[in-house]
Amino acid sequence: MICKDKTDLKLGDETCTIFLNTICTRKTVPEGLSKLFRYISNMECCDDDLFISELHERVRELNTAERRKVLHTLEDKINERYRAGFSEGKDAGFSEGEEEKTKETALAMISEGLEVDLISRVTGLSREEIEILK
Repeated sequence: MICKDKTDLKLGDETCTIFLNTICTRKTVPEGLSKLFRYISNMECCDDDLFISELHERVRELNTAERRKVLHTLEDKINERYRAGFSEGKDAGFSEGEEEKTKETALAMISEGLEVDLISRVTGLSREEIEILK
């Protein structure tokens, strides 16, 4: 895995991704993979293949309504946390931006030679905050 923005940066997540074209012509399927490809494509189970039979049984065990409900609940919780975090970050960004704009306004007023009391009333900054900006 690599970073899209910096392709020379390896992510080092130790994953291995394998792409399978399970709908390719039967002639091009590697010898040992034809049963697996058929299973992936249309859940065709081969009783004479122990691996495919065990795979099918495991899929049946995991593919239950109860498990799907748990996964959907987990997905909902993740999405809820994402939305909350996004909202919190957005609010913090707006707050930070307002603070910066207030300071810029105060600096402009200082450069115009306006009195500290007036700057304080207009911007809401304390006298001490304005003195620091000078």
